[in-house]
Amino acid sequence: MELNDRKRQILKAVVDSYIERCEPVGSKYLADYYKLDLSPATIRNTMSELEQLGLLEHPYTSAGRIPSSLGYRVYVDSLMQSYRLSSREIREINEINENLNIKITRLDKIIERAGKLMSALTSLMSVSMTPKSSSVNIVKIDLVFFDLNNFLLVIVTSVNIVKTKHIYSRTDIGEDVLEHLKKVLNGSLADIDINSVSLPLILGMETMMGSYSGIVSPVLKVIYEAIREINEAEIYIDGAANLFDMPEYNDIEKAKSLVNLMDNKDKLLNVFSQSPEERLNIYIGEENSITSGGDSSFIFKTFSLGDKILGAIGVIGPKRMDYSKIIAKLEYFSGNMADIIKQELDEKYAAIDDSKFMQGGKSGNE
Repeated sequence: MELNDRKRQILKAVVDSYIERCEPVGSKYLADYYKLDLSPATIRNTMSELEQLGLLEHPYTSAGRIPSSLGYRVYVDSLMQSYRLSSREIREINEINENLNIKITRLDKIIERAGKLMSALTSLMSVSMTPKSSSVNIVKIDLVFFDLNNFLLVIVTSVNIVKTKHIYSRTDIGEDVLEHLKKVLNGSLADIDINSVSLPLILGMETMMGSYSGIVSPVLKVIYEAIREINEAEIYIDGAANLFDMPEYNDIEKAKSLVNLMDNKDKLLNVFSQSPEERLNIYIGEENSITSGGDSSFIFKTFSLGDKILGAIGVIGPKRMDYSKIIAKLEYFSGNMADIIKQELDEKYAAIDDSKFMQGGKSGNE
């Protein structure tokens, strides 16, 4: 949409004012507080023209105007000034990233924690996602001995995800047997699609295990379960309570829309799936199909390692959110997430906490 300089200037002033004050904006206020070098009458007429273009709205109970979803879109696309993070804000985000850089080998847990940190950073509701994997191969399998009846199965996959599973064996399994089982599993399963494992391959593994052939079937069952978990996309939502103090969500129906989102994550998955490339995505008001009413906006960034999408992280908040500041924080925070994840995955299972496992009991999964 082509706008002359005066319309662009006034639209930007209205959006900036409404983001800051959450009050309808009048021509007198703009004339008094913004250096527009225009008379109140000119400002008023221009605001009326912007309303006719669908860029501003006129609330029923107020003489002032507020931005429409289309007005916000024009603002974000062509009027918004880039926000420059202060040294204090950079220091705060760096400290948060340090908290993210913890010894976790599960990608889903790293992304879940990142969502919590993003919610704290922006005071909005965060949404983070691990992607659905179309093809997952096993790169390496390790077995960690604890005692004759308990060991840990560690699976390193082709999609940079490490899964750990506790296995309880009714039959005593010594360290030498466990080492042999590891060689059999790696020799049979490494670099193949788990779904292509055939009965002859399973029988072959059982033959190689000799008198301990009975352990093959339960281990394969756990491996299938781990791969299935990797194949399924996960959505994590945090900080919904941050929104309930905002005037946009005082309406009980609007609040319900957010609560329902937590129980119906398919909408989020659909939106995420439409952005397979690593980029920033901004859905404003009615563009945002995941909440009803058109009063919310959704901003998220996908991130990758090499050519593999590792996940996405974003925020949901009022249409009135400070887009420039939120985008700057999201970009900076997510910018080094792939490096953090790579560092964690490189260490793989070397930092597995044995004592934590032993506290988990015989039915626990790591």
